[in-house]
Amino acid sequence: MLNSEQTQAVEHSRGPVLVVSGPGSGKTRVITERIANLINSRNVPPWKILAITFTNKAAKEMKERVDILLGSPGQAVMGGTFHATCARILRQAGSAVGVPNDFVIYDTDDSESVVKSVMKELSTPEQFTPRQIRNRISSFKTSGHLTESVSSISGNSFLDEISSKVLREYDRRLRQSGAVDFDDLLNKTHLLLTEYRSDAATFLNRFEHVLVDEFQDTNRVQYEIAKSLAGKSRNFFIVGDEDQSIYSWRAADVQNFQRFKDDFPEADVIYLGQNYRSTGNIIRAAETIINKSSGRSEKALWTENTDGDAVRIMVTGNSEEEAWFVANQIEDKLSEALSESNTYGILYRTNAQSRAFEEALIGLGIPYRLVGGTRFYERKEIKDLIAYLRLVHNEHDSVAFQRVVNIPPRGIGARTLATVLGYAHEHAISAVAALAKLAITDGTEIIGSRAKKAAAQFTSDYDDITQASENRSVADTLDQIIHRTGFKDYIFKLDKEQPARADSRWENVEELLNVAAQYQESDDEASLATFLEQVALVSDVDQPDGTSAQVQVTLTTLHSAKGLEFSTVFLVGMEEGLLPHQRSFDTQEMLEEERRLCYVGMTRAKNQLFMTRSINRYLYGRSTSTISSRYLDELTQPEIERAHYGDIDPDAQRNRTNSYSYRRNSFGLKDARIETDETNTQPPFSPGDKVRHGRFGLGTVISIKQDGKDWEIQVAFESQGVRRLYQSFAQLVAA
Repeated sequence: MLNSEQTQAVEHSRGPVLVVSGPGSGKTRVITERIANLINSRNVPPWKILAITFTNKAAKEMKERVDILLGSPGQAVMGGTFHATCARILRQAGSAVGVPNDFVIYDTDDSESVVKSVMKELSTPEQFTPRQIRNRISSFKTSGHLTESVSSISGNSFLDEISSKVLREYDRRLRQSGAVDFDDLLNKTHLLLTEYRSDAATFLNRFEHVLVDEFQDTNRVQYEIAKSLAGKSRNFFIVGDEDQSIYSWRAADVQNFQRFKDDFPEADVIYLGQNYRSTGNIIRAAETIINKSSGRSEKALWTENTDGDAVRIMVTGNSEEEAWFVANQIEDKLSEALSESNTYGILYRTNAQSRAFEEALIGLGIPYRLVGGTRFYERKEIKDLIAYLRLVHNEHDSVAFQRVVNIPPRGIGARTLATVLGYAHEHAISAVAALAKLAITDGTEIIGSRAKKAAAQFTSDYDDITQASENRSVADTLDQIIHRTGFKDYIFKLDKEQPARADSRWENVEELLNVAAQYQESDDEASLATFLEQVALVSDVDQPDGTSAQVQVTLTTLHSAKGLEFSTVFLVGMEEGLLPHQRSFDTQEMLEEERRLCYVGMTRAKNQLFMTRSINRYLYGRSTSTISSRYLDELTQPEIERAHYGDIDPDAQRNRTNSYSYRRNSFGLKDARIETDETNTQPPFSPGDKVRHGRFGLGTVISIKQDGKDWEIQVAFESQGVRRLYQSFAQLVAA
């Protein structure tokens, strides 16, 4: 049953509307129910509805829900990610902006490969890596700087100057290969919809209703695309939450909320404030953090759920102890009855923080899922086979050619490859055609007899596979590639010293065959082109489905945790410099985003939330005292529980390198010192007192304040600068 605000959003009649959806407020249900309402109650033809989501996972979930609600009529709704929507538009109308209808999509690795080749040709300075240049080119494109206006940006910095030169040749090569990158999908579509409106009329006039999910994650170009498609009807329905805008580094622009209000001043605003996910204590703690965000619109998150367990703040001595506290807590919870349905999320600010938690979980034999590991379509063997399929589809795909021409190894080395590419460029033909010509004519003189023989073999295999693919499914074509190239033997030779790894690689290949076969069965219009398009459009922000239903523990960065939820969340590394991250200290805007990131992390928790920090942490190879995150300091409610770790095994104290020597229950909350009102209120020092620390030496007390049963003391040391310490750990003495 929908609540009143959800019902208002679902039944909104006409005109623009902004649905501000707090975390856990049921926004996906609102969108799908609205689509059903438009079709069933308002008689809107389903093909006149466009629903844009931000990830393939979300698009799939939305499609499944719409299918359940509507059945076959729901299949006519046009839905998908921004990139998938743009690809579909360009397939039909892209020729107006120079995009062929059989274009291929270059992913980030493909683009970087082209950049690397261009940099080599232009002899760019070695101080810049291909990834740096590729990222800068992406920034140019995302911000609207296209090749035609590159002169206006080339003087900003030396990196910009070099990147702008690479960009010209990079774009030329993409055009020559009939390819676009992810940024081109957006920019070319935007150009088509705004400057070539007559060519885009089919789409500009088609949609009566445009719905956009996760609006806070959109960049400027994505907003302009959606606005153009909704421009005629002005039935523009956007769902998002500025408090959850955490992807500015991906060009997400929180200012799009204001742009929407400026462009659609008549828009209604509906706030979904009821949270169905978290307990009352978690909601109030999260609200405490986000309410201090400057410039946010006034709103409140609330829940009818019980208050639940207290939010718990745990202070440990170092990062190893922090990890073992978390691992021990999870082990205890997993051993409880009826724990099979519970999930546990360990959320951190940087990927580097995962190592200690992985080791602790491994030490206790707890399986876990690491978000951000090598994903399926990024594994070498999968990228190799996808490149073969791309080359079968389009012989002008030079990136695919360069990847597979010597896989499996057949005697075509880097020098021969450079010669072939140069020959192709000189004669304005594809690399495949160049290799074929060298294999049957004057190749011996140009590339040598051994390479000529290898070229002939590759050409023969390619021709046979391509001809056979014309009447075969994608799965059959893939099977033909594996068979003709000896790919299975190659896999097992590649890891002949590690047979288990070879088996794993081959299992991945078999899974790709399964994917291709399932795709053929599920889509009557399946083709190699559309299969490759779907593979390429797997978004960087998609979340993995996991490898096993039995895995209950997930390790993930806060950025990757968006859209996830867990029974229990451990928000770790709550220290100044980590959260908020030190890179955010430069601007107020970046600090505001760090606050939103903390809020997102806290609201992933359903039943329990632990927030942990370490007194000392290794940075740059040395142990350094840390400062408590400002977010912990802001949580002053009496229901917040604070604790320090229990006693540590003496052997572990003497041998900190052996993290598994900590006693089993050292860091369980049941052994920790929970703060009570029985507190010694007499401070051990006063500001101005001289004190001595065992490692930092002499210092002067600057300030002192009580923190539960402990004392937080800020000291200016003569040799170490200002440090913030807890007396229970620092053991300061009067000097």
